Amino acid sequence: MSFEAILDNGEAIQVATNKGWNDVTRWIETLPKGQGFGALHFLGDEGQSDRLDELPDVIAEAMDEKAPSASVRTTLEGLLALVKKNPDANQLIISSGA
Repeated sequence: MSFEAILDNGEAIQVATNKGWNDVTRWIETLPKGQGFGALHFLGDEGQSDRLDELPDVIAEAMDEKAPSASVRTTLEGLLALVKKNPDANQLIISSGA
């Protein structure tokens, strides 16, 4: 099973295995709440974000705050690249592909 990223209900792009996305969400949970990481916490908790204009900066700041494992970093960098390649997108959804 894998997790996919979907921008504005477009094409689904695989971003992580089941374990890989679980590792990302566990890492997100280690970030302090109420310190500017709200967009990332919401993505981890709800599997979606409509704050794409701030998400790249929040992800970069979060990785500086608490270094993720190599596999989590790879997944986050993939999401960053996807969002940056699609600057007109308004929503990101992470789906189990089911």
